[in-house]
Amino acid sequence: MAQKYADQGVYEDGYHEYVMKPEFREAFPESHTPPYRRTHDNKPDEYQWLIPREKISKFNSLIEKVNWINYYGGITWRD
Repeated sequence: MAQKYADQGVYEDGYHEYVMKPEFREAFPESHTPPYRRTHDNKPDEYQWLIPREKISKFNSLIEKVNWINYYGGITWRD
């Protein structure tokens, strides 16, 4: 999803990829109601995570690594 916005010229030329710790799926299960993970604009294979404000600290604590992915003109690369 981030790729879609990265190439519009009004955003940075890239996006962040979050690598989550294994416990993430336990803390934010797909079976939760309402679901944390939802399709974006009803498009297959495009997802967004909707994290309630009170759980943002927990979400942040489960980030293992953040990668910057360069994206320009439909091409991606890592530094």
